[in-house]
Parts: sequence; C-alpha cells; structure tokens
Amino acid sequence: MSEFEELLRKMRDSQTPLSISSLYGFSDLTRAEAQLFQEVWSLIDAGRRRWIIQSLVDIAEASF
Repeated sequence: MSEFEELLRKMRDSQTPLSISSLYGFSDLTRAEAQLFQEVWSLIDAGRRRWIIQSLVDIAEASF
C-alpha cells in the first residue's frame, strides 16, 4: 500500500487519529490520486470532512 493510500485509509477511519501534518500528503496529487481522493471523500463521515477542510484552511493561512 502506498503512503497516499495509507493516508486515505486513515482519513476514512474516524477512529484513527489524523495529524494535521499528515494532510500535507494531499499536495501535488497526480490525476490518479486526485480521482481516488474524490472517490473516498464521499465515504468519509461529515464531521471528519469538516475537520479536514478546517485543517487544510489552517495550513493554507499559516503558509501564506
């Protein structure tokens, strides 16, 4: 399993802690990775998706 696939697996499992720093793994995706991300995204609990989005916003604000 690739590092990206492992990150997607962790992202889907709301019982598995997901560090903010691990979200950097979603930068510079290939087309295939972006497609896989899109397929998995709809399977993630809404609360977990909100946390991920807020964390990505926090990363973006801190970086720029």
